[in-house]
Amino acid sequence: MEKTKLGITIGLAAAGIYALTLVGGYIPAVLLLGYVLIREENAWLRWSAVRALALALFFSLINVFIDFVPDIANFVVTLINVFKADPISLPSRFNRCMNVIDYIISFWRTLTYLIMLFTALKLQTIATPVDGLVGRHMLQQAPAQQPVQPQQPVQQ
Repeated sequence: MEKTKLGITIGLAAAGIYALTLVGGYIPAVLLLGYVLIREENAWLRWSAVRALALALFFSLINVFIDFVPDIANFVVTLINVFKADPISLPSRFNRCMNVIDYIISFWRTLTYLIMLFTALKLQTIATPVDGLVGRHMLQQAPAQQPVQPQQPVQQ
């Protein structure tokens, strides 16, 4: 198994990046991504580190758009109430539906990172919504999995 410059396997390094991105947020993800891009040579590990941060940004953008929907609805209701004598309000079901959607997105995020974490330990990968974007800007083609390097026979 190929090892990083820290002495751990590249699969464990990628799994650690996914785990810290899931529980730690952006600061550990950016620091680890910087280290991997500067110090490590392995293309699969670099790909995994960039994907971890890109996926975190993807889920954050989804949350921003989901959270924006109630704001727009409240703005429209407020605008209507300016011109109407009887004030109206949004039904509480609307807010509950938005909360359910938020929970579903959060569950999807956690499940995705956990699956990526365990597949990284086996030096494999799964398809994610950010692969096309990362692939266009980082590599020509996404590495499907890390090939296992056969050991060279010792010549005497």
